[in-house]
Parts: sequence; structure tokens; C-alpha cells
Amino acid sequence: MSRNLAIEVTGLKKSFPGSGFSLSLASFAAGPGEICAVTGPSGCGKSSLLSLISGIIESDSGTVSYAGNQSAFRLTDATASDRRKFRFESIGLVYQNFELIPYLSLMDNVLLKCGLSRRFRADASARTRAQELINRAGLSYRIRQRADSLSQGEKQRAALCRALLTRPPVVMADEPTANLDPASADCIFEMLSDYVMEEKALVLMVTHSPLMQSRASRILHAGEEGLFEELHG
Repeated sequence: MSRNLAIEVTGLKKSFPGSGFSLSLASFAAGPGEICAVTGPSGCGKSSLLSLISGIIESDSGTVSYAGNQSAFRLTDATASDRRKFRFESIGLVYQNFELIPYLSLMDNVLLKCGLSRRFRADASARTRAQELINRAGLSYRIRQRADSLSQGEKQRAALCRALLTRPPVVMADEPTANLDPASADCIFEMLSDYVMEEKALVLMVTHSPLMQSRASRILHAGEEGLFEELHG
């Protein structure tokens, strides 16, 4: 798979039996070097949309495709195993609840992806990369501390460092600046912005923050009915 990826979504639909809720996205495309904000009221399906386009959950209909210079991957036609492999190798995920291992150190949490496949090794290069990200996030003084001793803002920055460690071409972040003080929120966004510029990556970011939305190059917005549309102008 190419180092840089574009995404194209067509006719995506998903219903959630028992809830009476469904979401849809008729058409959306974005490419390397872009930050896309996913917005809308609570409960409109923003997190579910990220899960659909990362292959964590399956859609009822529609297509999600990723394409590079000389390669393409149609996520919605892939097996569960192939979706997991693609997600592991090509998507950096920042979860809303961080998904840190509480008894591991900050450094070990950042390095967690290494050693889980032959593709990524916890070698000197990975450790150097982890140290650079931790320094950039302003967390070097906490590098040996257990994850369960970190503040909310520190956990959020640690989760972002982990997502960026292997230089994935796509990053999906679910409310990466929620409940953070302005300085921590700025640190998160600057790290994402720098990463996009340095790696020509594509970022999709769920956010309620008007400031974060104003900094994005694209906005996908949904109403309470779960209909997502790209806002223009």
C-alpha cells in the first residue's frame, strides 16, 4: 500500500437495529495533506462513521475505498481479516477513551503496536521515534510513569503519540481535544497539523470544537437524523 492514501466513500449506509437510528453518507472524497473535521450534535453517529470507514464495523451498503499512487484497497469488499490488517498497517486510531494499558509506562504504551506483527519492530529506530513524539507532546517528564497515573490531557497526548508512531498514511481521531485545557488542545492540533505537512497524511477528526473546525480543510457534518454531508464555504 502506498505511503500516501486518498479515501473515497459512496452510498454508505448503516442502520442500528433496536435503536431506530441509521446513518448515511452519499459521497465524500479526501486526499493526502488534508484535515477533515467530522461534526454534528451528540448521538448523530460521528464515532460510528469513523468505525465504518476504518472497517471496525461493516456497512449495510455502499463502498469505502483507499487509493495510493499504484495501489488501491476496497475496504467494504474485504474480509474481516484483511480489514484488520489494513487498519493495523495504514490507519492510526486515537480512541475517545484512549485505550491505554493502565499498568504499562507511557513509553511502552506508545510502542504498543511494535512487536504485534513483523511489519513493526520495537527496535532502536522505533524507540527514537517514540522519544521524539513524546518530547513534542511535552511528556518527556512522564515517560516512565504508568498510564493510570497520567492526567486526561496527558493520556490524550500519549494516545496520539501511539497513533503516529508508525507513520500511518491515515489518522482517525475521535474527539482528540475533548475536555482539554486550551494549551493541551493546541498541542494536539499542532501535532496533527505538523504530521499532515511532514508525512502528507490524511486526518479525519471528530470534534465539537468550533476552533478545531475552523482549522480543518474539510468539514463533514450530520444532523440528528444521521445524514452526513460535506459543508462548503
